[in-house]
Amino acid sequence: MYSSLYTNTRLSCLSHDDKELPRVSFTEFGKGITISVEMFYHRILFLVSGKVKYGLEDKKPGPVHGRNMLYVSPNIRLSLRATEPCQVVIIYTEHLIELCECFDKTEGKPYNDEILRTPPGIMEIHPRLLLYLTNFRIFYQDGMRCKYYLLTKIEEMYYLIRAYYERMEIKRFFSLLGDEEREFSNKIITNWRRFRSVRQLAEFMNCSESAFTRKFKSVFGENAGRWLANKRKEAIWYDLTVGRDPLKVLAEKYLFSTQGLFSDFCRNNFGRSPGEIRKHKGKMVISKK
Repeated sequence: MYSSLYTNTRLSCLSHDDKELPRVSFTEFGKGITISVEMFYHRILFLVSGKVKYGLEDKKPGPVHGRNMLYVSPNIRLSLRATEPCQVVIIYTEHLIELCECFDKTEGKPYNDEILRTPPGIMEIHPRLLLYLTNFRIFYQDGMRCKYYLLTKIEEMYYLIRAYYERMEIKRFFSLLGDEEREFSNKIITNWRRFRSVRQLAEFMNCSESAFTRKFKSVFGENAGRWLANKRKEAIWYDLTVGRDPLKVLAEKYLFSTQGLFSDFCRNNFGRSPGEIRKHKGKMVISKK
């Protein structure tokens, strides 16, 4: 353990140990222990060692052995019960990235018998992916908790999945979330900054507001209005503390009609004006409400 890591800078780093860090969990638990896994995210679980029975909603629990990985969509409740001592890595993501421009999710080739022997949502952990998890755990335990480092590592996971597994294996692994839901998720992630309200976003998605909120809850596992507000605050905070765009440009970017309204938003949500946040960045951590 390197206690000197970030010693001089992390207390003033706005992206280190943030309460809104990307969610990564490195967990060990003994035989007979049952844990509930948080909803509202896409969850990829890596059972590095041991054996568990996993329960999805009211379905009959199924076994997962060591060196296997499990995908669960945001709207499904998940519990794990260890039937042997376990080491588990859980990575939570808001959306599934596009694995590659060349990856055709609608490819119609049928699953072969070998792939069909594995239940949907489960794959064996490739040795290269196991190496990735080992190194990730070392760096994380050393104190590498920068938000943007973690986002990069999570994105790396998707690229490794694309590189080391056959297309049909990947499609079956993510098949519990259909192509329609994945397209919906990625379209929201790509375009949410263009809209200030759920109603506007629903119109963009060619849905009634009620149908959109139901669909959003099903795919993201969260209230659409709350999600949109939190994403907006997070993006503004990042642009104020890391970006260099003038405040006038930021006010326009986030659809405020005047800089005064932008300033009021920052005071209400961050406790300081945009100028004060810029002035103090790198010198102190300003708590976000």
